[in-house]
Amino acid sequence: MLANNWKQNLHLEPEKGWLNDPNGLAYFKGKYHIFHQYSYEVNGGLKLWYYYTSKDLIKYEDRGVFLTPTIEEEKSGVYSGSANIEGDKLVFYYTGNVKYKGDYDYVHAGRGHNTISFSTEDGVNFTEKKCLLTTDDYPNMSNHVRDPKVFEKNGKNYLVLGARDSNDYGCLLVYDKDTLEPYKTIYSEKNLGFMWECPDYFQLKDEKIGKVVDLLVASPQGLEPQGDLYNNKYQTGYFFGKLDYEKPEFEISSEFVEIDRGHDFYAPQSMEDDKGRRIVVGWMGVCLLYTSPSPRD
Repeated sequence: MLANNWKQNLHLEPEKGWLNDPNGLAYFKGKYHIFHQYSYEVNGGLKLWYYYTSKDLIKYEDRGVFLTPTIEEEKSGVYSGSANIEGDKLVFYYTGNVKYKGDYDYVHAGRGHNTISFSTEDGVNFTEKKCLLTTDDYPNMSNHVRDPKVFEKNGKNYLVLGARDSNDYGCLLVYDKDTLEPYKTIYSEKNLGFMWECPDYFQLKDEKIGKVVDLLVASPQGLEPQGDLYNNKYQTGYFFGKLDYEKPEFEISSEFVEIDRGHDFYAPQSMEDDKGRRIVVGWMGVCLLYTSPSPRD
């Protein structure tokens, strides 16, 4: 049928509505768990999370809408985040969005951006949502702090968030995940846009040098084109670096490198599967193909 000719066969696509950032990626208890930002409205609307599971990343089970606003700290939508395996639990971290009514720019005033968490042991029963951090807990920042990601290094857990500071510079905030104490604000040596979204942090073994290297992934907004670089609306790339948790210090040791210069790749997140592979899922169609109305004519 014509209506099916335009549907994705390999990539995930909702039957209808709006799709954006991948969220909450995890290989947990024998299955891949993949979530993404979603709205019922094809032109955008209240943000939710949509859910798929898979055993092989070829065939998927559509689990439908997973996460909706239910508490005051997220009343204007559940925004992007991640999932982290902690013992026998899958723990979710995400941004609760609140937009206040009034004459605000919603950049430096008028918005709440809260870090919220809950967990599950079986994928069926869930703990109550808990607000970990509120707008007042982010030092010298605008009202744009979001997309929490948890990572572990040297036996310590960290929570990293994408941010736009009070001077409109993109950066990342790092917290001690267990105490929620501010740990470090990360900037690049050269200014890279006004907002860094969807951070990710992981380690890979560099076979050429035989060492493990640290990668910090981010999606900056507001980069000006430089020749063949940064020609998309928004960019996604990585730094090599090193997190020293004793100082504390994060040392960026490379230039920002774009992962994919095509326009159909943004806001990626990664997970490690049972074979030790690092799998990356990105958003296809940023600002071009947001919507998937149904039926497709």
